[in-house]
Amino acid sequence: MSSDAPRRGKFLSPPQPSPSKPPDKPAATIKPAASRGKVLRKTLISPSSTHSTSTSGGAHGSDADRDSLANLRIAVHQAKEAAATRRKEVSAQRDRVFDDLEKAETIILSLLDRASEVAHALSEMTSAKLSAGQGKADSTSFDELAAKIRGDGVGYLAGVKKLHQLLAPHASFVKTIYGRDTKNVNGASGKLSDAVIKKATSNMYAARVEKRLALERSAILKEMIRLEELESAGDARDMVGTSPPGIKRKHESLEEDLLRM
Repeated sequence: MSSDAPRRGKFLSPPQPSPSKPPDKPAATIKPAASRGKVLRKTLISPSSTHSTSTSGGAHGSDADRDSLANLRIAVHQAKEAAATRRKEVSAQRDRVFDDLEKAETIILSLLDRASEVAHALSEMTSAKLSAGQGKADSTSFDELAAKIRGDGVGYLAGVKKLHQLLAPHASFVKTIYGRDTKNVNGASGKLSDAVIKKATSNMYAARVEKRLALERSAILKEMIRLEELESAGDARDMVGTSPPGIKRKHESLEEDLLRM
């Protein structure tokens, strides 16, 4: 055997690449085998996208907070303005009520003065003609007293009408002793107030009754003055005894009315 033959059990050296041969391509990467069953794909979120999303969400949240705060301020401002307006209306209404009450008080005092003057004039009418018959020039005549009473009556009616016009719109503030649970009070609303004023100025039953009573008192006083003149002129008893029965009964009825007064 020759010495150049390869020995068993030894590896031959790998062949050297030739310079003209291009380099070998890198070995392809081995893809991992797909696992069996369904696999959920997880989306990877980059830090930059996360930062941008959080930034945009924070901007929207701050805008919403600013809008809600602005709306709250507007609502508070509107509530304050409404409260101030309501206070002004209440104050103006209270001042108007007090002003009307002061005017009504002045009218009532004037009516009381007129009533006192009328009562004094009625008392003077009993002796007016008698004083005139006795020749007293300084005494007030019966006609002057009657004219004064008529003038005071006209002023009294005008004062009562004005009093109704002032107080009827404020009837809702009047609290009655009985029937406090009633809802509708005469004059409480605008329509009822106008109705009360119209009724008071057009049909004043109480004033008419007072006027009629005053006329009756005036007639009685005139008859009393006439009787006094008859007594002072002569024998009044003989005149009444010789008068016709109708006149006698009339005088008796007048005497009974005077006794009732």
